[in-house]
Amino acid sequence: MLAFFLAGLILSISNYIPFLYGLILTGLLLIGRYSAVALSSIKSPVLGDEKPIMAVMMPRGLAAAVMAQIVSTSGVENGMLYYDITIAVIIMSVILTSIGFYLVARKRS
Repeated sequence: MLAFFLAGLILSISNYIPFLYGLILTGLLLIGRYSAVALSSIKSPVLGDEKPIMAVMMPRGLAAAVMAQIVSTSGVENGMLYYDITIAVIIMSVILTSIGFYLVARKRS
């Protein structure tokens, strides 16, 4: 939990371009995740019941943040832009996963 709090502190919204790219990438990740879940559970009665929860469980985290930090500190041109986009994707994917999990759990109750 503390790691996501710190990631939120690192996110810079002074420039909205990385945040917008992060939003677009998170949307693409959600579409890709939903498609992969739909394809992988076509003929499975066991997985068919779990499609909604598998579709929303797509948070990014520590590995993405570490790799972005390596890129940003290695002197790559626009490395900090890459880092800002990655942090935005991490935060938005965690928020979407939390909301999605809540909605799936509420629907099952």
